[in-house]
Amino acid sequence: MGHVKLLNSVTWSVLKEWKHTVDAATKNTIVYVEDYSDCGSRFSIRDCNERFELPSVKANYDDPYLLVGVGVAKFSGSGRYLATRSDSAPSVIWVWDMEDLSLSSLIVHQAPVVSLDWDPLHSKDKEEILAMCCNADHVYIWSSSGVLALKVPNCETLSGAGELGPIRSLAWSCNGNCLILKGDYHFCLCYFPDYGTRE
Repeated sequence: MGHVKLLNSVTWSVLKEWKHTVDAATKNTIVYVEDYSDCGSRFSIRDCNERFELPSVKANYDDPYLLVGVGVAKFSGSGRYLATRSDSAPSVIWVWDMEDLSLSSLIVHQAPVVSLDWDPLHSKDKEEILAMCCNADHVYIWSSSGVLALKVPNCETLSGAGELGPIRSLAWSCNGNCLILKGDYHFCLCYFPDYGTRE
């Protein structure tokens, strides 16, 4: 499923290597699994001591554009967390904690994650925030407190006739006060009203 290696920048020796398997989860890892119902999308917490299979994609080795390994790896603004996505399990996001070099959270979505971005602002007193999208009408927000699935209004159509359509990618603004959500023909800005007042 792929590996991530953390290297010492002076000696280039391997400090830590993580495999993208269920076995990477420890007793402190929080596993979030997306459930979808008529009421919308939400996440439930699964006991990581239970045995479960990660959703994976079977590789087509005849495909000349085959992606294998870890296709996405992004550090948070402070460098405390690293978010990764393995190409063989594109609906799973791995959040690694650099303080204790362990898997902090495993986020299992219903569909492949097409874009993710960390909030650029960070301080000792503020939680780091990771935003994700899965080519649908939801934005997913992770912090060490949990995961939210936020339904974006007017994403139902693909026609481009004034509607956003599925969210293809997202990015935080430089000052971190809003998130741009990009569809095929339109974009919108997502503001968080209490964002600047959180402690």
